[in-house]
Amino acid sequence: MNTINKITSWGDSHHFAWLDIFRAALGAFLVYKGIQFGRDPHEIRALANAGDSSLFSFFYVQIIPMIHIAGGLMIFFGILTRWAAAFQIPILIAAVVLSIGSPHPMEIYPQVILSLVVLTLLIIFLICGSGPYSADAYFKKNEDRS
Repeated sequence: MNTINKITSWGDSHHFAWLDIFRAALGAFLVYKGIQFGRDPHEIRALANAGDSSLFSFFYVQIIPMIHIAGGLMIFFGILTRWAAAFQIPILIAAVVLSIGSPHPMEIYPQVILSLVVLTLLIIFLICGSGPYSADAYFKKNEDRS
């Protein structure tokens, strides 16, 4: 637990304000992908190679879009960013692993690169946190005034 506290305090003290632009863009992108997966469940099934009868089909089709939308909104506004990133990371790791194992890796190559970029940003915000221009910082500042 001491190591986690050290990492969190280091991330809080080394968070540059310009990183908040990337945090908001990442949140907006995750919301967009959640809506896209929700509208076209066949795309996410194709990525996961899951059939309709699979128990995981519900998870792929229903839960992942909801996690992307909720987590993306949390990351966009900077509310519990570390928690939202922690929930997103396993999904992105699975997306990278499943994409690499695809029978047609060259067709899915851009998605692998995009998934790796998003995964990298999620890890950065897991360490760095919300930043100075976030709802968390606003609430903390107003809590200190009370």
